[in-house]
Amino acid sequence: MPNHFAWVPWFKELAANISANDEGDLVDRVKRVDWRSDTPAILGFDDDASIDPLSFFYFLAQKNTANQFEPVYGSVHEVFDIGASLPTPGDDKTLTIPQPPSNVWALFHDGKTFSPNLLRQTFMDAVQPEAPRDREADNRFRSVLDIKGVGIRKLTQTFYLINPDRYLPIDDNLGATLKDKVSPAPEEWDTLIQNGGHSAYLDVVGAITDLFPACAPYEINTFLFMLRQPGDGGLARSDRRYFQVSSHVMNNKEDHWEDTNDDRGPFRAAHCVYTGAGESPGGLRYPLTEARPGDVILVRYGLQEGRAIGVVEKNAYAEEGEFNKHAVIHVFWINKITAQLERKLTRIGFSKADRIVDAFLDVDSYRESLKFLDLLSSPVGDSATESRSGEALESQTDIEPPTYDAAGRALNTILYGPPGTGKTYATFRKCVEICDGQTPQSTEEIRARYEELTEQERVEFVTFHQSYGYEEFVE
Repeated sequence: MPNHFAWVPWFKELAANISANDEGDLVDRVKRVDWRSDTPAILGFDDDASIDPLSFFYFLAQKNTANQFEPVYGSVHEVFDIGASLPTPGDDKTLTIPQPPSNVWALFHDGKTFSPNLLRQTFMDAVQPEAPRDREADNRFRSVLDIKGVGIRKLTQTFYLINPDRYLPIDDNLGATLKDKVSPAPEEWDTLIQNGGHSAYLDVVGAITDLFPACAPYEINTFLFMLRQPGDGGLARSDRRYFQVSSHVMNNKEDHWEDTNDDRGPFRAAHCVYTGAGESPGGLRYPLTEARPGDVILVRYGLQEGRAIGVVEKNAYAEEGEFNKHAVIHVFWINKITAQLERKLTRIGFSKADRIVDAFLDVDSYRESLKFLDLLSSPVGDSATESRSGEALESQTDIEPPTYDAAGRALNTILYGPPGTGKTYATFRKCVEICDGQTPQSTEEIRARYEELTEQERVEFVTFHQSYGYEEFVE
């Protein structure tokens, strides 16, 4: 069973343990850990000031290898008296966390100059309940970035390990996956954080988490990492299908979204969906075996309440080829907002969701998530795909030439691109150009002229809803 997030409570408790004790306690415990080496880098100095919380966490992440995980993490588990279960690694015997290569200097000092007070205070900024947004915290963050061999990637990955409920690692995984899909753009992140410190880092994280309503940073980062993994079973598919299931799966009073007595766990916390019935005398009652990695699961409760949107990671029903009352479909949640649906749905079991996806598209937050998922799965530059969210995702380098009327104006112009790329402004400019034959120089003049043309009823802005029929469109 995939369990990408088992490391989270363990790392959080480790951080809480360290924050509750003084520097001497950390030094003593680090020296007692079995690092599987007579000369581990973190203990390679006579000065105890070389052992700080940030160095410890990043050095520990470096030991997340097939050969070192079990002995090193097992030793840390005992030495730090951690009550949370020691996370079970995946098939490759490692955890799904940032892992510095063995040849990378994992410590937050150069081996000669140590800043124990600065690093301890910065660590405390990461673990305290309320994220600090003040000049002192920003200055500390920037000072740590200035330490030789640190940098934004290393510091933010360490913050993510310390507090995965609040932070994201600002690294190549996020930057490459979200290129052209978020504002501020990934190419701006380093400069913003370098200049603005901790507050700017929180702003960048906030811009990313806003794209995944009610999802934790560790869920988002893991999903985006898995989205980039190659192979036929990958998550980035443009031919995805949509399925639905109610969290009222057992026809009793339990709502399996948040709480359940079922040993498979609640949908939300266990990152899965399942159903309580699936077999009939003629075979499978529901298409449980059909959902593939990359397909979308819509979770609802009752007739008019949406619960979540998830992307299928693994389908245990499909692997077994039949209904199993203990099986689940593992998902990555990309939206966990509960919202009222405008359309009244029919109570049915796990099924394909052609009608229900339209009901989810009526809800602003759900529609934006489905659009964003289309962008993630069909990056700019890929071949065109028609998304279920109603947007055509087209290559920006392979454009059909337009046809023109006698005056040389394009008869039909389609403006497309990810959110934030200027389609609305381009619409204003094009309208003014068609009506006047030219456009003013400034944005303000173009906007003012567009509004004048609209008042004169020479321009009309019409929004077509996905549910419109042909006759309504003509009308």
